[in-house]
Amino acid sequence: SIAYVADSKLRRLEIAGGSPRIISSVAALEMPAWGPSGVILFTGGESPYPLYQIPASGGEAKKVAGSGYAQFFPSFLPGGRSFLYCTPGGGLGYDASLYAAALDSKQVKRLVTGSSGVFVQPGWLLYVRGSTLVAQSFDPDKQALSGDPIQIADQVAAVALINAGGFSVSQNVLAYRRAPPPQPSDLTWYDRQGKRLGTVGEPAVYTNPALSPDGKRLAVGRLDPATNNRNIWVLDLVRGVSSRLTFDKADDTNPVWSPDGSRIAFSSSRKENRNIYWKAASGAGADEPLLEAAESKSVEDWSADGKLLLFNINTSEIDALPLSGDRKPYPVLKAPFTQAHASLSPDGHWIAYVSQESGRMEVFVQDFPPAGGKWQISNSGGTEPSWRHDGKELYYLNGTKLEAVDVNTAGSSFEAGFPKDLFDVPVVNDLNRRNRYVATPDGRRFLFVTSPKTIDAAPFLVVQNWQTLLKH
Repeated sequence: SIAYVADSKLRRLEIAGGSPRIISSVAALEMPAWGPSGVILFTGGESPYPLYQIPASGGEAKKVAGSGYAQFFPSFLPGGRSFLYCTPGGGLGYDASLYAAALDSKQVKRLVTGSSGVFVQPGWLLYVRGSTLVAQSFDPDKQALSGDPIQIADQVAAVALINAGGFSVSQNVLAYRRAPPPQPSDLTWYDRQGKRLGTVGEPAVYTNPALSPDGKRLAVGRLDPATNNRNIWVLDLVRGVSSRLTFDKADDTNPVWSPDGSRIAFSSSRKENRNIYWKAASGAGADEPLLEAAESKSVEDWSADGKLLLFNINTSEIDALPLSGDRKPYPVLKAPFTQAHASLSPDGHWIAYVSQESGRMEVFVQDFPPAGGKWQISNSGGTEPSWRHDGKELYYLNGTKLEAVDVNTAGSSFEAGFPKDLFDVPVVNDLNRRNRYVATPDGRRFLFVTSPKTIDAAPFLVVQNWQTLLKH
């Protein structure tokens, strides 16, 4: 038999023939694990993406013990009671970690930080550290590592969004995908008809552009090849010069401008989880922490009156941080599925955001603070909503297509027209970003982070008798 996921359902197919059947009513993600005791582990398809166990014959799916937000890539250890799984890293704001747990226990043990991994007989744990695949002696009964890691392969690719190692291994054969070097992107201007108007700055790996309120400066995350982390840069669009704003070796991203253009708030992983900082937009002075807490936080928007910062936690909860008083954050939107990309209307009365409540990412608007009004804006998928400066138009991306919707935010009611296509754009293929474009205040021009014309191939490599490498 084969267990697999299709249309968010865990299914079982007999190799001898017949039709597949659904064995769990719980929404599921890919990569289930089938244990020798007849139990299947799978990741739930709704945030916070916990692990479930279910008999292979079907029945009730039950959550298993776990730690961290989202539990991916389960694999059983010998005996079929204990198992491994990993938590996400990369753009989600975490360091990926590898855990050991058991079906009949609430105990969870973190084995290594910064990786996913698998167990291979006679007693090796293979995992990726940075971009290097290593093997380390591992006792599956004691769930204990010993000795020093031994390098097996370098330049190993990471699985998108999760930062898990892109490799598969048996006792004799190892296959892995080589990581391509980061591909420089362009900051490219387009008009409403999709005409390319030119680029800004030099090619680099850019993320999350943010225009200053006067439209004369651009804050953007830029990858530092030396550290493989991002810093915040500010580009003067009038004079054509750029300057680095943050200098920490950790990952700094998601810049947003204060309404008066004097400060930039951003997220940084300099204390393991992402926290919120701000700094003078001129670059003078030091970075100052705004909010430090256990959860990883991604900055999303700054209210036009300057009183609130919006941020998301674990991509399922959108919170507001008051910038005066005790600065105690409070939840705005919270759900057991993805909610992110929050954007406040210029008058502060409405919040646009992305929700996966229907199983597909769509753009919604609610009154702010939420009081019961809710409107779906996109009708065939949508991400990264943003408002025109006068609040009369909403933009969002549907794949590589920029769409616009006329809206009426006057008074106490909200009205939205039908989405209309503006143009296709070769936007970078990275859905794990708060935004990949920004509109000018008048909505006549759009700045996109665009992909390079050619992308280097990422080959697969196969190593036979890989365990001979452990003897050197």
